[in-house]
Amino acid sequence: MLKISFESRLPNFNTNKELIIKEGILIADILIEMNFNLDVSDDVLIVFNKKAINIDYRINESGHIILLPYIFGG
Repeated sequence: MLKISFESRLPNFNTNKELIIKEGILIADILIEMNFNLDVSDDVLIVFNKKAINIDYRINESGHIILLPYIFGG
């Protein structure tokens, strides 16, 4: 089992949680478990441990997932 911090900075899906997951789980499965609409996943930047990834990426280490809109700033 792995410990993951999950953070979303999306306007309609703003959350920050700690998760315990199975090693090898797909990002898509984590997003489904978090009730995220995968139909909009192409409009979202998914970052794991400072690397851009897609929903087919398998998590094999503890770390930090961040969901960001493609256009963001202050």
